[in-house]
Amino acid sequence: MSMTCRPGLYFGVPDGGRLTSTLAIHQTDTLDVYLLGENPGTLIESHLQRTVIMKTATFPSLRVEAELREAAESVLREGETLTSLIETAMRETIHRRRVQAEFLARGLKSSEDAKHTGLYHSAAAVHGELQRRLDARRKQVLG
Repeated sequence: MSMTCRPGLYFGVPDGGRLTSTLAIHQTDTLDVYLLGENPGTLIESHLQRTVIMKTATFPSLRVEAELREAAESVLREGETLTSLIETAMRETIHRRRVQAEFLARGLKSSEDAKHTGLYHSAAAVHGELQRRLDARRKQVLG
């Protein structure tokens, strides 16, 4: 079977032992999935569509000690690759550093605000308030 409106990969979808429709997948910058009828070009459904981010950039090669690679390989989950582990680690590190930078910016702004207003809070007062909140939450959760 061929589909005249879009080129792509075609997979037969069996129904009771006979081929009743074809699943057509076309990928450029999105993944389009079509369920085609028995006649070529007959479109049954095309509502299933999701965007796929095409990976177009690379990181430089990374040379590491054999022990580090072995350690990384030893913690891989089923179906996970070293590449996906490294990508996840990069994303998490980027997120953590952004959160840290935002935290520092809020702290510096708070310091500037305190200098302008002259309103400061002692460490003991802050710790006391945090302890009060923690105790209240523990009581709420644990009873």
